[in-house]
Formats: sequence, C-alpha cells, structure tokens
Amino acid sequence: IIPAKTTWEELEKVVKKKIDISGLKNGLEVLTGRDYANAEKQARINGEAMPMIQYSSTFQAALAAKALNVSTAEVKDLPIAEYMSVTLQVSRFLFSDTLQGMGMES
Repeated sequence: IIPAKTTWEELEKVVKKKIDISGLKNGLEVLTGRDYANAEKQARINGEAMPMIQYSSTFQAALAAKALNVSTAEVKDLPIAEYMSVTLQVSRFLFSDTLQGMGMES
C-alpha cells in the first residue's frame, strides 16, 4: 500500500526496479533459436514492421529481457541512456561475426 501523500519521486523509486545488466552477454550466449523466434514474434505482435528484425530496438529489448530473465517492459522502462546501452550490446552481440570480419570488433 502506497501512502496518499507519496511524491512522484518516491513513487518512481517504488515503480522503477533496477536491472542488473552485467550478465547480459552471458545471458545472450545461452539463448536459442527458439528464443530468437519468440522475441521476433513478440516484437511483431507489438507492431514492429522492420523487415530486418535484428535492427529493431523492440526486438533487441525482447532478447535482452529473455537474457536477463526480466520482462520486456522492465527493459523498456530503463532510463533512455541505459536502454540504448542494452540494445547496443544486443546489436553488437548479434552482429559480432560481421564486425570481426570487418576488423571492427576484437
């Protein structure tokens, strides 16, 4: 129960849950093709129309959520800088072989 005189700042602290993203890479490494397909399905149901789904931040957020064992909503509720960091990490993971071939990833 939240007291009636709760400020917006106090409410945000209650609502926003901190996500530990330190295990994102390890979590991504154990995902399967089924997890990928389910994340794509979730993104498409939510209106994602991008033909190359791996470029979609909605799709990347769904994959990150699965890898971190949290809801997609929790990932999307991150502060924008942290959200962008998470989706960028997923993107780099998905394209790591391509980046290595171009000499852009070690």
